Amino acid sequence: MKFLSIDFDFFQDVYEETVRRYPDGIDLPTEATEIVWASRYAQYPELLDVKLKTEEYEQLLGLLKKQSRNCSVLIANSHKHIYTYIKEVNKTSDIDIVNIDMHHDMFNDNPEVDCGNWLGHIKKEYNASVRWIANPISLKVYGFKKNELDEAEKIISYSIKDIFNEKFDAIFLCRSDTWTPPHLDSYFTVLCNLLSKKFIEVKAEKIVLESRAYKTLVDGIQKQISCFSS
Repeated sequence: MKFLSIDFDFFQDVYEETVRRYPDGIDLPTEATEIVWASRYAQYPELLDVKLKTEEYEQLLGLLKKQSRNCSVLIANSHKHIYTYIKEVNKTSDIDIVNIDMHHDMFNDNPEVDCGNWLGHIKKEYNASVRWIANPISLKVYGFKKNELDEAEKIISYSIKDIFNEKFDAIFLCRSDTWTPPHLDSYFTVLCNLLSKKFIEVKAEKIVLESRAYKTLVDGIQKQISCFSS
């Protein structure tokens, strides 16, 4: 069975130095990330300059439109939910996964399944075939040790064009709220709407179907900073 895994954080046109000013790498609920990101925006206004990788985004829209309406679809905040999703919908002994993602999601220090290691668990449990479509800055920001890099280079590419003509049986889309700036949420909503209209079987966490509210929080935090600094 062939799975397309899409993490929206891939679609950031961003510099390595900017990513290092993002919130700490902890998978948080959507409501919590509204507050965390508002604080980051107030501290680093240049984060609002992060743009969408428009060409790759358009490639994804085209790829999704070419898929069968019978594809199973799940939309969520955290990437960790794909682990149980694969187990629920998989109907074959052979699994092929294409992961469009800023992160490799192969391993971390946590022995339990989470958003940063789910792919490693699936690969081991199913002997799955894995490919990673990475952001151009992925290896710099979320790099590997030398032996790990050798393995990564066997599965990595950098454009959705490489898979544009492929067909999938199931699609997973996550927003990864901790790692995706909220001012890009409207583009994620477009993806959600496309999936909801195109495919017959779509399940979604309702909270990610709307953009996060952060602007009023930023204003409030900036006023507090001004009061303390004056």
